[in-house]
Amino acid sequence: MARKFKSLARLLSARPKPLGLLIFSVLSLLALSTFTTLAQLTRVAWDQWRQPLLATDSWELTTSPTEPVLPWLLSQHNEHRIFFSRLASLFDVHILKIPPTSTFLFQTFLATLLCCGLLALLCRWLSASPTLVLLTWLPGVALLVNPWQWENYRWEFQLPWFHINTLVLLSTLAFATCTSKPSPAINRLASAYLLVAPWLALFSSGQGMALTSALILISWALRLKLFAGITLSSILALTAYFIGLGYEAPLSHPDLSFNPDHFSRLLLGGNWSGLALTAFSLGALSLLLVVHDERIASSQSKQKICIAALPAIFAMLFAGMTTLSRSGFGLEQALAPRYVTHTLMLPLSCLLIWECLLEESRLLHGNRFYRLGALLAAVIVLFSTLFSLPQILFSSHPSSFRENLGLIRLAREDAKKEFLCHAGKSKLERDSKTQSGKSPPPEEMRGERRSLLSLSPQLLSERNLNQADRLAQAAH
Repeated sequence: MARKFKSLARLLSARPKPLGLLIFSVLSLLALSTFTTLAQLTRVAWDQWRQPLLATDSWELTTSPTEPVLPWLLSQHNEHRIFFSRLASLFDVHILKIPPTSTFLFQTFLATLLCCGLLALLCRWLSASPTLVLLTWLPGVALLVNPWQWENYRWEFQLPWFHINTLVLLSTLAFATCTSKPSPAINRLASAYLLVAPWLALFSSGQGMALTSALILISWALRLKLFAGITLSSILALTAYFIGLGYEAPLSHPDLSFNPDHFSRLLLGGNWSGLALTAFSLGALSLLLVVHDERIASSQSKQKICIAALPAIFAMLFAGMTTLSRSGFGLEQALAPRYVTHTLMLPLSCLLIWECLLEESRLLHGNRFYRLGALLAAVIVLFSTLFSLPQILFSSHPSSFRENLGLIRLAREDAKKEFLCHAGKSKLERDSKTQSGKSPPPEEMRGERRSLLSLSPQLLSERNLNQADRLAQAAH
């Protein structure tokens, strides 16, 4: 015991090295930015639990008692089939006996934490150096939990976006497992997941088509025996999605068109130009390192790089798919904050590839260059997230980390006011028709502004009803 205390005393009395202090400072700032964003997400999640809202498209997560459940679960919303979100809504109402979507922002929070955990496993697979793993994982978490995706953090309907991100990282880890020759049981589990992943992705959201295509490409590039199985599973899932269940193109959406400017703006982060800075910087560093020492690009590292590129391939396919269906709305559509949730996978892939190359350099040369290289990547991510560079220098939109962090709460408050306004209006309409002895026609039960009080008894919390009553009295 005395020996341990002496070792600890020597460690505490030792003069800290400049490189160690710099690494500690950078990692502390990255952790601070991540914690701040997660704390804001926790606030709005608690608010959604305490006072559930249904903003705009969230009405698609409610159903009337007379509507058949299974057709509703599998039905379209725009181009999407949000099966798992609707199932979660039913779980809230019928199992937990709470208003629909009450738990959705908490589910968003948990899905974000799950993505961080999956990223940690990927970083550990790519490198055996704890320093390199930590210097890759924390910057990766800062990218995953950035406030420029505030639209998805404050809106309960956007849960499928985080389902898809989780599936992207889980698929990357499954490919890593299949190529690492683990125990037969783990290999079978990873293979089984990859075979069902197209179904999980497509019935989470329409963005699942981008992930399904990425799975086929990566399995082909790796020459895996699973290629045929993944391709067949994807074809069957797409057939069920478009033909078996009947697909109708949304009438309110423009015709398919591809605008390269829209594509590049969307892929590179829209208003968050820090995404482009991170992706280009890490991509250039990786290319320079390979050119400097070709031995780094060994056959084993090439396989790892191919797997680490899956999130980037998904991001590019997603940007292309979204450009085809949305560019008709105008270039402003490419700047929507919700798209950042998926396009952040591009710099995240670049970060993982950089880690893979640094690990190969460490194994070949055994020098300390890999620490400096990993620290450089962490500093780049820190500048593009917490320090809001370069967009803070020239953007006319809310561009800083702090401004976008505040938008999570501000947009939530605006949605709350709109929801309570609709609640008050619906209560007035309902009361006036009840007093006149008329029953509302069934068609009034449809649409965004349908009567709130005529849905499930658990739809509104007592607090919402009280506020709706006060709004109705003020209107009188």
